[in-house]
Amino acid sequence: MTNSYYEDEVREGFYIPGMIKRSWASQMEILQRITAVCEKYDIKWFADCGTLIGAVRHHGFIPWDDDLDICMLKEDYDRFLEIADKELPSGYKILNIYRERSYRNFLTRIVNHEVIDTNRDYLAENHGFPYISGIDIFPLHYLYNDESEENLRHEKANRIWKLLEGYPLASYGTAQDKKIIREAESISGLEADRTVPVDNALYKLMDSLYSARKNERAEYVALIPFWIKEKNHKFPLSIFEETISVPFENGYINLPAGYEELLRLEYGNWERVNRNSGLHDYPYYREQEKMLEEHENGRLPYMYYPDKADMVREYPEDKNISI
Repeated sequence: MTNSYYEDEVREGFYIPGMIKRSWASQMEILQRITAVCEKYDIKWFADCGTLIGAVRHHGFIPWDDDLDICMLKEDYDRFLEIADKELPSGYKILNIYRERSYRNFLTRIVNHEVIDTNRDYLAENHGFPYISGIDIFPLHYLYNDESEENLRHEKANRIWKLLEGYPLASYGTAQDKKIIREAESISGLEADRTVPVDNALYKLMDSLYSARKNERAEYVALIPFWIKEKNHKFPLSIFEETISVPFENGYINLPAGYEELLRLEYGNWERVNRNSGLHDYPYYREQEKMLEEHENGRLPYMYYPDKADMVREYPEDKNISI
């Protein structure tokens, strides 16, 4: 990235601070590392969610969006996770339900650091962005071609999801926990992991239900958090048969060759601009920024804070002089 890339900018009437641009650059750096691993092992990946819209509609990030999402077909996702530890740079961390007992999501998040870091060397490597940055990777699970078979699996997963909704985070070992686990095992016909909190165990059960279906003449795939809850985000597998590369910010990003059909199925009128969309607070690093500000006694190290004297303008005694 050139230095000018990090400057504040207005895109499509939306003001983008330089720190957002630095967060974008940091995420693109992580994506380059993921891409290198995928190319080495012949693993396909695709832009997804708002990143896909941004690539097609804006040739980069949606101006009012600040995260980067990609997806992989389930077997590629599994292969990537098998080799990611040894291939990704030191300091990167892989977060998912199988690695973090407190994780509540079906995706994997790859982050580039574990702490906020204002060290000069780190900032030089990370585009001047001191906060933890990451990319979400969504697995695309295969659905059964037989509608009745898929409906039965969906019913099981949906019932387990409802057991989970509203349940305390990281609860473990109570009589109610054991009751919930037994009920989820009865619904799924699978054995739960009893060494972890209930929420983690139930997520693993639901993931196991959908991981049982392999790519054996499958016709459809789905993003299972949306599929389980709303029975949507179901796509023809043919959409993901080929990959194309398109410009994205100062680099390139992969799209499924059938991206237009994917966008229509996922968003309907995706060409219509909607600045109220999004599933998280903007910017995503706001809480980290507050933590750094507290640590630095209320003064962020990259902000200019004028002294009171700087705000006082001295005028010459001769009142006839124009200023």
